[in-house]
Amino acid sequence: MPIRILIVDDNRDTLKTYARAILRNIKAREINQNSSEGYILQLPEIDEADTILVAKEKLISKSFDLLIVDLKIPGSWGQEWGGLELISESKRIDALRPIIVITGYGTTELARKTLIEGAFDFIEKSDKRN
Repeated sequence: MPIRILIVDDNRDTLKTYARAILRNIKAREINQNSSEGYILQLPEIDEADTILVAKEKLISKSFDLLIVDLKIPGSWGQEWGGLELISESKRIDALRPIIVITGYGTTELARKTLIEGAFDFIEKSDKRN
């Protein structure tokens, strides 16, 4: 059974980029490992959500092995950091599910807060202007 990943970001282009990057990376590893070790990796099933409400519905209705979430996405009640809301909801549903947080607005305080809330890792989006 393949691993199931839910990616949440309010930018549809970013969602597609993350999904392609994950699949491309796994396929590249499969080619390298398959040639020398003789096995084939199973590609993950990647699902996407561009709102917190859609993400919550998917977390409730399906089982995911990993959640990747942007922090600065409108929450259910219009709050700016809806990703924090989704971290809490994900942990309520499955306390053991790893969560990777991605944001372009990272601070030490925010990183610490997400890790305390239960995130597994905190990644800053790169600034394309540099």
